[in-house]
Amino acid sequence: MLTEFHVSGYKSLYDCTITDLQPINVFHGENNVGKSNVLEALDLFCRALRGQRSRPSTDSFSWGKTDMGLQGRFTYPATSIQHESRTH
Repeated sequence: MLTEFHVSGYKSLYDCTITDLQPINVFHGENNVGKSNVLEALDLFCRALRGQRSRPSTDSFSWGKTDMGLQGRFTYPATSIQHESRTH
């Protein structure tokens, strides 16, 4: 499970870290504060993890940054990890 997400240089998200993520999260706030940008950055991050080639357009970057950073921290609870062996 993704428990922490950091994005920098993506649209209006200059340096944003979201901690203590849970299985269900709610983003709320005024208009034009970056909620959709967080979701788009998360989508881009997940696509990169799956190996899908997806490049954001040049208008995705802000503040003159040339690099975009996406980082995530995952935890794997012992109860959710299962291993199955099959013999034929």
